[in-house]
Amino acid sequence: MNTAANSGSYSFFAPNAGSISDTRLVSPPFTISAAATSAGLEFWHRVRTENIYDGGVLEVTTDGGSSWTDLGPNITVGGYNGTISSSFSNPLAGRPAWTGSIPAGAGFERVFVNLLPLAGQTVQIRWRLGSDTSVGATGWWVDDVVAWSCPSGGGGGDPNIDVSPLSLSETHATPPQTTTRTLTVTNTGTANLDWQIAEDPITNCVSPADVPWLSVNPTSATSAPAGISPVTVTFDSAGLAVGTYNANLCVTSNDPNPGPGNGTDLVVVPVSLTVSGPAMHTVTSSVGTPSGTIVPPSQTVAHGATTTFTLTPAAGYEIDGVTGTCPAGSLAGNVYTTGAITADCQVVANFRPESGPAPSVLEIPTLAPAGGALLCLLLAGLGLGTLRRRRA
Repeated sequence: MNTAANSGSYSFFAPNAGSISDTRLVSPPFTISAAATSAGLEFWHRVRTENIYDGGVLEVTTDGGSSWTDLGPNITVGGYNGTISSSFSNPLAGRPAWTGSIPAGAGFERVFVNLLPLAGQTVQIRWRLGSDTSVGATGWWVDDVVAWSCPSGGGGGDPNIDVSPLSLSETHATPPQTTTRTLTVTNTGTANLDWQIAEDPITNCVSPADVPWLSVNPTSATSAPAGISPVTVTFDSAGLAVGTYNANLCVTSNDPNPGPGNGTDLVVVPVSLTVSGPAMHTVTSSVGTPSGTIVPPSQTVAHGATTTFTLTPAAGYEIDGVTGTCPAGSLAGNVYTTGAITADCQVVANFRPESGPAPSVLEIPTLAPAGGALLCLLLAGLGLGTLRRRRA
């Protein structure tokens, strides 16, 4: 078929019929050496089928076609992306499969299958497209099929790196958050692959350097032929303002092909983190010098905002002030408002015993004995506590 190809002008093609069908492409028999230390099948394909209802699978036989086994568990690059519906009589109903649109855009997508578990056997590979009772689509193209085995993996031949996916993005709507994604490094070559990953703040991997919101683990490894190495990529939005942050992961290796590009000695993986909500901080409260209460015990506060707490003294006590680790705020009556919050912090309420009113003091001029005695009786009757006499 010459309607599409990964290379050259032709490819294998099966149409996606609008009725029940089971279309098959079967390879010639070939033997995988019993001494093989690596073996694989590689091809490129393009899928345009009715999503979920029609799709394709990959199978293998070791008995000349009497029985077939799904190779899905052996696919290490470009695996199945869905499950065929059990309704409408598709011959592949209920099975994992390639379905819908692969790739989403133009071109073809690479698939790699580990055949080493089949070492010592003669096998045939079958590509199988199933469709249901109605609604078709364009179909399935398969191109550039290569199968191989090597008896001395890790010694002869060359390593070949395959990194997937080739970009990563995360969105944090309620920061601070920490999330992870998985990057997979696969060796599809015939010798050991030594690889390393470095963070890069958008220099196109010319000057890799630490990116504060990004981390990877592990940062290096050696992968044997057909080996698969998962890498955990961590995104941390703590302390980040709303916005989009970009960086690269630079995957370097001993792949003999010059880069940049997948399958070369430099694979550049663009990474982005979108922070769509403000950073959030926890403000807790406690009582320093008793007695009294402060509520609420904690609050979640957006970065840069303020918050309030209510202080209530116990009987016989009064508010003595507010301390803690939060930015200084203001006290109005028994309501305390913090300063702008930029990190987790604590508000501490302090109380003291009430001091009470001071004794009343009345100064009067010196009087004659009789007048003084009369005035003392009068003051006592009024309940005045202290009499201070001064000379007129």
